[in-house]
Amino acid sequence: MLWDSPVVRPAEGDCVVLLHGLWRSCWALEPMAKFLHQEAGFHVLNIPYPSFRWDIRRIAEHISEVIQRECQCKTVHFVTHSMGGMVVRELARIQPITGRVVNLAPPHNGSTIMTEMERYKLTDYVFGPAKQVLANTPSRYPIPELDSSVEQAAIMGDVALIPIFQKLMDGDNDGIVSTSEGKLPQLKEYHLVPCDHTYIVCDEKVMQMTANFLKLGHCLTPPA
Repeated sequence: MLWDSPVVRPAEGDCVVLLHGLWRSCWALEPMAKFLHQEAGFHVLNIPYPSFRWDIRRIAEHISEVIQRECQCKTVHFVTHSMGGMVVRELARIQPITGRVVNLAPPHNGSTIMTEMERYKLTDYVFGPAKQVLANTPSRYPIPELDSSVEQAAIMGDVALIPIFQKLMDGDNDGIVSTSEGKLPQLKEYHLVPCDHTYIVCDEKVMQMTANFLKLGHCLTPPA
């Protein structure tokens, strides 16, 4: 698949846009896309983008163009993984966010790992403009918060399967992002799940929590 070829699953329900993270492709979110379409009845738009080649403004403009072309729904929800959470916030400068937002493992407060790597020149070639968004430094690109009217949930993993970065992070983390890095004051819900950074997007419980929030406004189904 070419990076600029979105996967569209049409349906009569609201539209859900999926945005992957750094150095990923939309294939990483295909299990989530299939679940939201087949089990929850959403019109799903899984959009790839060149996460380490374009700056976040250009990425957001590209995402907006694809949405306008492929989705005619009045209500557009978002499900993001990692850096995708920064993309939807930048997208809000271009178009209103009319639906709910579920962020999976988002580094809303910057990435400790990226901040540590900021000092190494080689990482400019590895991460490109993404460093300006993810490194928690004085020169960090200022990403706006979403409007307070937008219902948001963050689901963070607390299982680290990648030990190499553990010495860099304090507290619980998913091997890449600390659980504290996903918190924002305006979140409606914040949940911790026993997942690592990579596999949180295809965990069955997380997929159901995501569908619940998009449909009902809460991740956990109340007991009968």
